[in-house]
Amino acid sequence: MSSLLDLIKEKGSHLPPKQYELAKFLINNYSSLQYANTVELARMASVSEATIIRLAYSLGFKGFPELQQAIRDLVKENSSISLNRYALRSFEELKDCAFATTFELEKRILEEAYASIDKESFESAVEMICKAPCVLVVGTSFNESLAHYAGNYLHVLKENVRIITDLGAKEYQVLQEIPRGTVGLVYSFPRYPRKTQSVVEFLKKKKVPMIGITDNVLSPIASRVEKLFLVPQQFITFIDPYAAVMALTHSLLLGVFMNDPEKSRRRVRDYDRFLQSENVHLRDSVDISNLI
Repeated sequence: MSSLLDLIKEKGSHLPPKQYELAKFLINNYSSLQYANTVELARMASVSEATIIRLAYSLGFKGFPELQQAIRDLVKENSSISLNRYALRSFEELKDCAFATTFELEKRILEEAYASIDKESFESAVEMICKAPCVLVVGTSFNESLAHYAGNYLHVLKENVRIITDLGAKEYQVLQEIPRGTVGLVYSFPRYPRKTQSVVEFLKKKKVPMIGITDNVLSPIASRVEKLFLVPQQFITFIDPYAAVMALTHSLLLGVFMNDPEKSRRRVRDYDRFLQSENVHLRDSVDISNLI
């Protein structure tokens, strides 16, 4: 049988609201729920026991015992991954050591994201990008900076890269004209921008394979993408913790570079000559084409 994560990824977007919230609770807290009965789980998740049973049926289990076993199997599979919530200091302590708190949080997320990434899936995603005649990098609203980071560097390494950070007439035209074999690289983090989801649904209808980078198997894009990479999000304030997302993106870009180092160096040299001809930088003493 598919793992609990796979089942929730597949069916999460179709669950009723109360079951959806319970499923999200299970994903965020499963490591401490393997011995909880229905009464205890209902209390911890603030739902009724009936909601727990209904979720079990919705996910294809015969009842709660099978769901509980799936939780235990998930704990066993991911025993090396810590999913504990970030323990926030008091506000007064936070004011005194904002940098230490932030670095501690980002480091923890980096470790969790690193532990969750499957090497074969990563290499498959790199291959998808390298072989695609066109790559669409998608990220809207507060995720726009991620799309620009990935897209701008990918532009240097690869031909025919498009960055989608909005959904207007211009973007619609780009989507309509993408060639066969195009691959999407999509960023979607809470609170999951509607425009990103609209682009994903459009690409899904056109049968465009996508690589998704998000925070949770219950993310709206999770059931729509072919390759899913999860970077957990924990917040101190409203500011997104993006160190791990950027590290994952950096690694994908490096993977593309190393797929054909000579071609990559040639494209970087051409790009650097262009920058010099346009007098872009105050100092051009660093030869970026010879960094690797």
